[in-house]
Amino acid sequence: MRYTFILILVFGSLSVSGQTKYYDGHFITYSNDTLLRKIKVFNNRRINKITFLNENEKKERFTAKKVREFSIYGFHTYVAVAPIPKFPHKRSFAKVIEEGQARLLLYEPTNRYYLTGKSDAHIEKVKRWGFRGQMSSFFRDYSDMKKYIKSRKLKSRDVRAVVQEYNRWYEHFFIPYLETVENQGEH
Repeated sequence: MRYTFILILVFGSLSVSGQTKYYDGHFITYSNDTLLRKIKVFNNRRINKITFLNENEKKERFTAKKVREFSIYGFHTYVAVAPIPKFPHKRSFAKVIEEGQARLLLYEPTNRYYLTGKSDAHIEKVKRWGFRGQMSSFFRDYSDMKKYIKSRKLKSRDVRAVVQEYNRWYEHFFIPYLETVENQGEH
C-alpha cells in the first residue's frame, strides 16, 4: 500500500510538470513592435529565449537577439542585456527590479545588477568597486546623489535604495521643475 501511494505521487507530479502554462503578456522587438501574446513562465534562472503562442496558437521561440523586452502580466518584466562584456552578441534577459526613469535590472544567474535609463539605450553593469563614483556619474542630473550615498555609507549592495531615491527625486522634483520652466516659457 505504501509503495502504491509513492508511485501515485511520483507519476502524478510528472504529469502535472509536463503541462505547459502560458500567461498573458507582451514582448517588444528591437524595431519597437509590441505584440500581445501568451508567454510561457520560466522556472530556470538563465533566460535567453521566450516561448509564446502566436496568432494561430502555434508555439514560437524568440531569443534575446530578437526581443528587447517582455512582460508576463502579474509576474515580472525582463529586458535583454549582454551580461558578459566580452561577448556582447550573447544576450540574455534580466529581471526588472525597479521601474522608473532609472531601471534596475537583475541578471539572476550571476546575481549582478544593471542600470538603464527609461529608453534602455545605455545599459551599465553596477560596479562593486567604484560604486559611489559610478552612481554619481550615472545620476549626474541629481546633484545631491553623491551626498545621499556618502551620508548613508551606501555600497553596491544598496543599489536598489539608490535607484529608488533617484526615481523618487525625478518624479517629485525634476518633473515639476520642468513643468514650471515650460509654463514660464509660454508667458
